[in-house]
Amino acid sequence: MNCRYPHFDTPYIDIQNYYLDSKVVNLIPIGIAGYYQIIAIEKICNILTVGITNLETKIYIPTIEKQLDNKYLIIPILINKSDWEEIFQSAYIHDNNEEINWIG
Repeated sequence: MNCRYPHFDTPYIDIQNYYLDSKVVNLIPIGIAGYYQIIAIEKICNILTVGITNLETKIYIPTIEKQLDNKYLIIPILINKSDWEEIFQSAYIHDNNEEINWIG
């Protein structure tokens, strides 16, 4: 189910059936991912789509872009916090450097 939060102009996406490439996920270092509760979902050229668990995180996007040496233009989408926690554990704690076949 996809919908928009008009006030924040941020799409919500259910990522339970997404296949995430650990190389993309790991473009965001563990410290940044954990602190801001974000996860990299997709990278096309220099555009990095990230899942955020809280709409207020959007105000930190310029800071996060700077922390990533301005390599990427970050596009946030809202994801469920429990989904983020599972992906975070899979991607950073287990760190198997393979495609994350994450299905919630």
